[in-house]
Amino acid sequence: MKTRLSYKLLITAAFCLAMIGCGTIASTAKPSPDELKSIYASANKAYSEKNYKLALFEYLKLSESITTDAVVWFRIGNSYTRLENYNKAVEAYEKAVLLDPRLSKAWHNMGVIQLKQSVNTWRQMLTYISKDDVLYDKALSLSKKLLEIADDKQAP
Repeated sequence: MKTRLSYKLLITAAFCLAMIGCGTIASTAKPSPDELKSIYASANKAYSEKNYKLALFEYLKLSESITTDAVVWFRIGNSYTRLENYNKAVEAYEKAVLLDPRLSKAWHNMGVIQLKQSVNTWRQMLTYISKDDVLYDKALSLSKKLLEIADDKQAP
């Protein structure tokens, strides 16, 4: 009898906790237009003050409500770039150019990052393969040429 009562109390408590959790999730409201403006201003201020972690946090918050704004995704890409998370930066720039294919700065920044990633790939190859490998000289030449190009490019 005592075991049955304990079991019922446990189930009731679990049910109540689940309902509280659902209520919390369901009551999460989207920010108002004024709140969005405030978040945008906060993100821009953080970015201009080189607080890229806060800027990224704020831009990501914006992206949840303003899903079709290419500039928000561009700034997310810039924040990831400044935090040296290049794969995430490329993903953000890709979203930006999908939303606005004319956003040249996003194309440029994505290209610069991918170029530098390519240089890194060739350099890693040179680290691991033998100098006697048939592709060593080609990899060395490509690495040097790509590095020259990459050094000429800077993200705006």
